[in-house]
Amino acid sequence: MRQRVWLYIESDYYRWTGILRNKGEGKFFHLRILLFALFGRVPGFTYSFWFRMANAKGILGIIGRWKHYKNKIRYGCEVIYSTQIGYGLYLSHPFAITINASAVIGDNCYINKGLNIGSKNLNAAIIGNNVYIGPNVCIIENVHIGDNITIGAGAVVVKDIPNNATVAGNPARIISYKDHSDLRNKVWNCEWNKYNKE
Repeated sequence: MRQRVWLYIESDYYRWTGILRNKGEGKFFHLRILLFALFGRVPGFTYSFWFRMANAKGILGIIGRWKHYKNKIRYGCEVIYSTQIGYGLYLSHPFAITINASAVIGDNCYINKGLNIGSKNLNAAIIGNNVYIGPNVCIIENVHIGDNITIGAGAVVVKDIPNNATVAGNPARIISYKDHSDLRNKVWNCEWNKYNKE
């Protein structure tokens, strides 16, 4: 479990810096990431670091849960640490974000401030891989959001979104199927996990 937590953290770190771990560099690389989380002055990575660390076992998990709780108050983010969020999480501004504990978020999700993923009955949205979510977006109830999606600022998503779509508006409507991969910087590839088996 500890190894998996660090893999999630490494993927988030890559999204911010573009730096991958080289073979045999494990502990020093983790020290570099820890220093970046503590002193890097990047609130988005700091929040995601402690969010991931809260899932570790032992003393690291206890410290992680304590720091996650403090960051929740500091940034106004309501994300339960057990929420399923894939590799390569990128929180550009981790302020005023609320994600229901039953939400499932895929790999390489780019989240801006003001996101609200809600559900009355713990049956929240399922979000695919490589999704860009603009500022102040609301995703309501059990909608399925496909892969390679761009959700514009202020959108209110109440229906499923097919793969490769761009949506905007209230309620959110498909406005195009153009490729907006430029919004998803430094995408993490799970094939890079080969060095994790040391």
